[in-house]
Amino acid sequence: MTVAAAAAAVVSVSVALHEATRLLATLAVGGEPTLLLSTGLQGDWSGLSDAGSVALGASGSVASGILALVGWRLAQRGVGSPTMVAVTGWLLFAVNAWLPTVHLVLSPLLEFGDWMAIIDRFPNRNPLRASLIV
Repeated sequence: MTVAAAAAAVVSVSVALHEATRLLATLAVGGEPTLLLSTGLQGDWSGLSDAGSVALGASGSVASGILALVGWRLAQRGVGSPTMVAVTGWLLFAVNAWLPTVHLVLSPLLEFGDWMAIIDRFPNRNPLRASLIV
């Protein structure tokens, strides 16, 4: 039960931070968000520059990467004698290492999400989409 509770907390914090970081980055570059969900950020991105689109697309994955590193460091503390902190760190690493990976594959595959904000800026986007999916 304790591991399940830790997993629920880690997933909740990870998803919330991923999307909150996207929201803050979008506001910083002049985007106009209209709806924040756990599954994505919606809004009008037509006024964003190329740099703004990169901030919108990559900011959530960067936040997840930082959380993965924090989780890795916490997990290392339990080498030899695992503690709940080490288990939570491992969960934090596993969830946050997978989030950007899954987004990098599914976003171009399904044509929506984080990375499509970047890919849509390219004139011939299908070769890039195929490359990211592979």
